[in-house]
Amino acid sequence: MHPSNKIFDQVLVGTWQLSGTHGAIHPKKVLENMHRYFENGFCFWDTADHYGPAEDFLGTFVEEVEERHGRKESEKIKILTKWVPTHPQKRGLPECEIDSAYITKNIDRSLKRLRRDQLYVLQLHWWDYEDQRLYDVMNELCKLKDQGKVLHLAVTNFDAKHFEKLLKDGYPIASNQVRYSLIDRRAEKDMLRVCQTYNVPLLAFGTLCGGLLSEKYLGQDDPERSLSFSEKGLYHKLINQFGGWSQFQDLLHVLDEISKELNCRLSSVASQFILGRKEVSSVIIGSRLQHDHDIDKTKEIPQIFLSKDQREKISNILDRGLHLGDWMGEVASEYRGKAFVEQTSPSLKE
Repeated sequence: MHPSNKIFDQVLVGTWQLSGTHGAIHPKKVLENMHRYFENGFCFWDTADHYGPAEDFLGTFVEEVEERHGRKESEKIKILTKWVPTHPQKRGLPECEIDSAYITKNIDRSLKRLRRDQLYVLQLHWWDYEDQRLYDVMNELCKLKDQGKVLHLAVTNFDAKHFEKLLKDGYPIASNQVRYSLIDRRAEKDMLRVCQTYNVPLLAFGTLCGGLLSEKYLGQDDPERSLSFSEKGLYHKLINQFGGWSQFQDLLHVLDEISKELNCRLSSVASQFILGRKEVSSVIIGSRLQHDHDIDKTKEIPQIFLSKDQREKISNILDRGLHLGDWMGEVASEYRGKAFVEQTSPSLKE
């Protein structure tokens, strides 16, 4: 499967940081950095309809590339977006009828914002598996694919059971995007088996645990009090469950040792460990486009190779920690029900 899969590049640039929870957005700086990525060979972008103005920025970026370099160059830009049908007042499915007109209106909105006639990849998120409208929606999305509005249909944050059901039912699913890192290895519980069985890859996000898997925290005291809620809620809790800050430091030291052997960044080793799984076609690296970013650090991820011994050194540390599947259950469970409340609650005992 990997690296022969031709739909995706090995590293995608993520735009979640434009969603409005990561500080002020400076349009000029964002677009400048998008062009910097393009000039350095990055053509694949991951976004979503609910990432604030991210789709609009990418649409403007596509137009500017065409103006500067021509249509042929702009067509190299491949955008993966998501459709997350959500109730306007809460996290959950809308109560209105999710019919053909409703679906088409939402897909047309993304097409308009992205300045495209066709979505390269449309990834569907679904809040409630008990809501059987999922299959009606999938049927309508397949019609839009047949009409040419969508080139590849995919899903995001599906658990293994429901991902496999869609594949068994014959839906043309190109990928599933889930959180997968050295700390959060729930995808290994059952998801990788599904990927192998149906030859459909994973796109992995969160491989750096919101930046915690980096040199910045090597040898440092636990920064819990200085972290933002999003970092603490999404990632710091996972480290505590994995084995605590001391055990996390042991992992960082091993990654640092290997990074010195390979003459690369610690964070690149962490991402390459996940990318090296044959079921994973791509890692999604979140870029704070409103700030300058070390693009060389991102470029080196697919260029490094971890030996069997190096991978075993990392695995030995991981085996000392709690596998999050034993605590949180299925991959992507944090987006549904009790697990979502527990994962994001600031009062969760750590």
